[in-house]
Amino acid sequence: MLRFKNMKRYQRALILLVAGVMLLHAGGCATTRIDQDTLNLNGFTKESFVNNYFKNKKLSKVEGIWRWLNGNYTIAVIKNNTGTLPEYEYLGVVIKGRMVKSGVVKLKINKTASSNVYSGVYVTFNLALPGPGMDVETTFLMTGENIIETAVPQIGKVAMIRTYPPYDEKKERVRGGSGSGFFINDNGYVVTNNHVIDKCKSINVVHNKKENKAVVYSSDYSNDIAVLKIAEKNKSFVKIKVNDDELGESIIVLGFPLSDLLADNMHMTSGDVSALSGIKNDQRYLQMSAPVQSGNSGGPLLDESGNLSGIVTSKLNAIAVANYTGTLPENVNFAIKSKYLIDHLKANNVNYETSNSLKEIKKSVIAKSAKNFTVKVKCNN
Repeated sequence: MLRFKNMKRYQRALILLVAGVMLLHAGGCATTRIDQDTLNLNGFTKESFVNNYFKNKKLSKVEGIWRWLNGNYTIAVIKNNTGTLPEYEYLGVVIKGRMVKSGVVKLKINKTASSNVYSGVYVTFNLALPGPGMDVETTFLMTGENIIETAVPQIGKVAMIRTYPPYDEKKERVRGGSGSGFFINDNGYVVTNNHVIDKCKSINVVHNKKENKAVVYSSDYSNDIAVLKIAEKNKSFVKIKVNDDELGESIIVLGFPLSDLLADNMHMTSGDVSALSGIKNDQRYLQMSAPVQSGNSGGPLLDESGNLSGIVTSKLNAIAVANYTGTLPENVNFAIKSKYLIDHLKANNVNYETSNSLKEIKKSVIAKSAKNFTVKVKCNN
C-alpha cells in the first residue's frame, strides 16, 4: 500500500514537471543566435543597427527598430543579408529584453502578396531545458504605418510599435494614398477629409467600382474638411442629422479601410459615442468606439437612423500612447461633428439636406443604403 502511494506521488510530480516545462516553453525567449562576425557588427546595440542597417537607406515597410510591448523587448527587424537562416527575408534580432541576451533571433519573416501581411515565425524558449528555441508559425499584420500585430499561442494578441525611424506625420500626409468620402447632394459633390487630398496631384472618386476624375471645390485645413466635385450626377446622398449627439448613442462607420489588404468593397463597423469632445476637450470632435483603420478617413459616421453625425477623421496616435503607457490603445477614434460640415457647406454655397428622424433602422438596412452614397477617394501623387 505504501509503495502504491509513493508511486502516485511520483506520477503527480512527473506530471507537474512536464506541465511546467511546457508552460515555460510557451512564454519564454529565443535561443537562436546570429554570429557577431557574420553580421559584421561590433555589438548588438541600437546604434550599431541604425548605422549598419538603417541610416541613409531606403527601408522596406517592416524594417526598423520595434518595441515588443507584451514581452518588453526591443527588436531590430533587418533585411536578411547575414548568411544566417537564408529561407527568411527579414530577421527580428533582440537588442535588449527581459531574460534574453542581445543578438537573439526572435522573429523570422517573409513577405506575402499583400504589402501589409507577412508570414513567419515567433521563436519561444524553454527556460527549463537547454537547446534551441521552438519556432511557432504566425502571421504579422501591419495595422498601421508603425504598428505590427500578431497572435501567439498561449499568449494571445501581441503588438509591436516602431521606435526608429521616427514617426513623421507631415511625411505621411505628403505621401497620400486613399481615403473615403460620401455624396452630400445629387449634383456630384463629395465630402472627405482635407488631409486625404491636400497633397494630391490628381484625385479620383470611385463609386460602384467606376472611377471619376474629381477636383477640389473647397477645403478647410483647420477642421479637416474638403468638398470635391465630379462631373457626373448621382442619385443617392446622405442627409445631415440636426439633433444633438448623445453620449452612448449607437453609431455606424462606413468606408474603405486598408484597401491593399482587405477587400476593396465598402466596410462597416459599429460602436457608440464614447465622448462628446476630442483630445484636450476639443469641442469639434466626437469620440467613438467603432474601429477605424487607415483608409476610413473622410467616411461617413451615421446614427442609428442613417443620418450623418460626422466625418471620420482620425484615431488616437497609438504610437505616442504606447510609448508613454506601454499599452496599445484600442478603438479610440474621432470624427468631426456634422455641424462644422454644415457651416462649411453654407459658406461655400453647397446644397445639402437635413433630417430630424429618430426612427431606429436595422444596421443591415443602413449599410445597404449607404453603399449608394459612400465612395473611395484615391489620391494620385
